[in-house]
Amino acid sequence: MYRRCGLASRVKELVKVLITSPNAAPLEADEQGVLDVGSALKQYIRDHQSLIPEGEQQQWLQAAVISEERSRFKEYRQLLRQLPADNRATLNVLFGHFYMVQVFSQFNKMSAHNLAVVLAPTIFHTMKKEMITLTRDFIIHHTLLFL
Repeated sequence: MYRRCGLASRVKELVKVLITSPNAAPLEADEQGVLDVGSALKQYIRDHQSLIPEGEQQQWLQAAVISEERSRFKEYRQLLRQLPADNRATLNVLFGHFYMVQVFSQFNKMSAHNLAVVLAPTIFHTMKKEMITLTRDFIIHHTLLFL
């Protein structure tokens, strides 16, 4: 669902309505409606400030290349604690959603890796291999890292 695009005009309108009056958003349950909502979410994230401040991205990249999982996750949790509360809460909700999407990957073809490839550039404004690893880790281990 995040690999395919919604209709540009509907996505633009949906983003506008979600920002100004979320309860009035015209959410459709058909396939095109789902694609429109997925595209609107990606557009909204792209249009707003980076969830990881630009000056701190190097620390996140360094954490993502730590080979030992326990040490890598410890560093992720420390970096998450350093983020502004709103950024941390937004990442928590996003990755909680993406965790649930990948749970149903046998139906939607969106494994954690597929989601990471599609979403890392949207969330972190970069397509570096390390950010794909980080995104995948955050999806698979959401509860361990955020809760």
